[in-house]
Amino acid sequence: MKNKIFLQDLSFLAIVGIYPHEKEKRQSVLVDLELEIDSFRGAIEKDEMQYSVDYEKIYQTVNKTITDRNFNLLETLAYQVILNCFKISEKIDKIKIKVTKPNAITATKNLGIKIMLKRGELKL
Repeated sequence: MKNKIFLQDLSFLAIVGIYPHEKEKRQSVLVDLELEIDSFRGAIEKDEMQYSVDYEKIYQTVNKTITDRNFNLLETLAYQVILNCFKISEKIDKIKIKVTKPNAITATKNLGIKIMLKRGELKL
């Protein structure tokens, strides 16, 4: 069985969109992230960070990725987050991400995308 680290309901203000009004003002972007690693055994037995993945590094990586540049598409934003999170640790085997833009379209409460990628599917 694989083990998972997750961060839910991360909230950021980002420039993301293709329309002029989306490029002028930061809007709310919510992120759910799930990182799969092979084992927590070393972390459980030794109670040391070197055997796990630092949650704060994950958050800081997501924050920097989303806030340091502008994106046209949620798909590109999500892919860049995944790519940068894989660089944190070789222990990460697979990442699932959900990115939503609440209130982006007035007729819906929320819209977004979900992507799942395995380390072997990327060129890092």
